[in-house]
Amino acid sequence: MELIVYLLILASLPAVFAAVMLLFPEPVAQARFNLESRPWRSLFLGLLTFAAVALLTALLFGVIMMAGEHGYESEPIFVEFVASILVITLGVPLLIGLSAAVQLISHRLGELNRPILTYLRGGGLLFLACLVPFVGWLVFTPLLVWTSIGAVVGLLKRRKRES
Repeated sequence: MELIVYLLILASLPAVFAAVMLLFPEPVAQARFNLESRPWRSLFLGLLTFAAVALLTALLFGVIMMAGEHGYESEPIFVEFVASILVITLGVPLLIGLSAAVQLISHRLGELNRPILTYLRGGGLLFLACLVPFVGWLVFTPLLVWTSIGAVVGLLKRRKRES
């Protein structure tokens, strides 16, 4: 059963990255530029963003737990709302950043006649690299996630300066 789930993810995740690239070409292209030209800066920004969101999450859930100890019942809908806001805060930049990483890998692998097949090939390769035991799970995936988030956060910072 788990094998079927992994195969479905393997088939669908690269398709999601390709869809994000086709729907939002400009942010993905700019994030790709950040990944290519400023990889260490992207990694640093991603680490800072991830740490800030993790700290905010710990603080919010700490407040919820303290309120429960003092007799206040926290509504499950409130906890779910806070959790969903935090997931969206990291999820949207991660999706755009990973799509940029897929585009970068696809470009470096070499273009095929059809761009969608190129993106699917790059996304599949990236997904398989993340599945490598220990190195993929504990080193490659976190570095990829932090760098992808940082590439998008770098865009937000640049847009703020341009305004």
